[in-house]
Amino acid sequence: MDSYKGKNLADTVSTAGSMVLFLLFAVCMLIIIATAAGAYSRIRSSFSGTFNTSAAIRYISNKIRSCDECEIAEDSIILRSESISCIIWCENGGLYEKSFLGDAPEKTGGDKVFDADSLEISDDGELYSISVTCGSDSRSAKLRRR
Repeated sequence: MDSYKGKNLADTVSTAGSMVLFLLFAVCMLIIIATAAGAYSRIRSSFSGTFNTSAAIRYISNKIRSCDECEIAEDSIILRSESISCIIWCENGGLYEKSFLGDAPEKTGGDKVFDADSLEISDDGELYSISVTCGSDSRSAKLRRR
């Protein structure tokens, strides 16, 4: 017959082994979750900058293509179509747009369209050069004039 004392020791070792395995599993899962969270935050911040710059350039390019007349000011662009005009400018970490009637543009109270640190638009004769910076990401594009 087995003694009661031997069963108690076997049960204790079995329980301790099970707990050590569970603890090892829990620690491994925490390490995996921490690694994945770090990778996700790096991907998210990089994607945000890339999205804002490329989407802003596409947005401005489409606005220029759809307007009748385009006027480049020192730090903004004014787009005119029939009786409605639109001004796009960059300030306070955002790309803003405001539509208005008439010819008197005001860069106040516009709608924030994208996050952006700077906007540069120039007329190179046959091409418009558009450059947008958001954080460490900077994109530029050339657009043919009509």
